[in-house]
Amino acid sequence: MRVYAQRLRQEVAVHRTRLARLDRLDGIYSGKGMRAKVSEVRELRIREVRRFQRLLMRFRDALGPANFERAAASLGIRGREAPPKVTRQNPAQRASRRSAPHARDESNTNTRRGGKEN
Repeated sequence: MRVYAQRLRQEVAVHRTRLARLDRLDGIYSGKGMRAKVSEVRELRIREVRRFQRLLMRFRDALGPANFERAAASLGIRGREAPPKVTRQNPAQRASRRSAPHARDESNTNTRRGGKEN
């Protein structure tokens, strides 16, 4: 378990460093009006977040939910960084979810701290 926790710590550091660099590049390119580069950086950010989510799911499977939660809490992983917990739904819940119209909350999407557009 110690090996997994060390590896998780390393991956969290790599992930946060990559996101910081990509956010910095996003700000620079946005300021210069380089739309192609901004979209490229944003796509890279999405790919990095997805990579990290998949990695966290593998760590959760390897460590078990209780140990993973303890390790994640010690590293400060929370909110969007933590992988979603899988819950089982009965067939009626799945059917109602499929038939419900998809409404998006546009109030806070595409914004970062300070209300800037992504």
